[in-house]
Amino acid sequence: GSEMCIRDRSYIISPTSIRNAIHRLDVIDKADLKAKNLVDKAPWAFAADGGNKGVAVNVIAASVWDFSLGKPLIQPLACSNLNADQSARNCAATVIEAVKCAGLSPALCLQGESDGAMAAKNEVALVISEMHSLACAQADAAAAAARGARAAAADATGAQPAPQVQPAPPRKPPLLSTAETCAIHAKALEERKFISEAFPLLVDALRLLWDIIKNTEGGRVEFYRRIWVHECGLPEQCYQKALAQVRFLRLV
Repeated sequence: GSEMCIRDRSYIISPTSIRNAIHRLDVIDKADLKAKNLVDKAPWAFAADGGNKGVAVNVIAASVWDFSLGKPLIQPLACSNLNADQSARNCAATVIEAVKCAGLSPALCLQGESDGAMAAKNEVALVISEMHSLACAQADAAAAAARGARAAAADATGAQPAPQVQPAPPRKPPLLSTAETCAIHAKALEERKFISEAFPLLVDALRLLWDIIKNTEGGRVEFYRRIWVHECGLPEQCYQKALAQVRFLRLV
């Protein structure tokens, strides 16, 4: 059988067929996942990281609570092409679209995580704000639908309509989602031996620190001693030891 498949090239699957099959399976998997998320309405958090390794992309994943297992599970959401635009607004738009396609409830967004770069932190803030806005809109729509249902039920039973009272403005749910940052950049610098390479910079920083403490305006040794010992309540000997270390390292 295997020899016949090799000799008869009609049995050989083309790369295009494999790519199409993988794409279709991916679409089916995402549809199944969305249907599950819509039914479960589970709390979730997201993490996103944009990068440029030849092509600017935003890698997005969600940690979604699984009620059957009693623990959160990771759901990969997207690896989206940013079309050379790594701004916070564009990255946030890709996350919002990925969350929408995954069927995750905006009202159950608990947390967003990124690295410490300013654009990444702004991205998370934009996503969290949009999730809150969508949750408020859904709450308003649900309240309006409930009022319509009550009015329709009253009409059907012939009950006297309730006196027209100006409805109170809907209460907005509070924004409870939090934003956090990871230390991946610091770890990357450590792995690349940044501290070793930057040692001359640290020496210059120590010299500058010593100049500020010892030489500025006649010296500020007593000024910083007062802050260290009297205001912060740290031991006198710790201050003397730290001062000696700074002076020694400056001279190294």
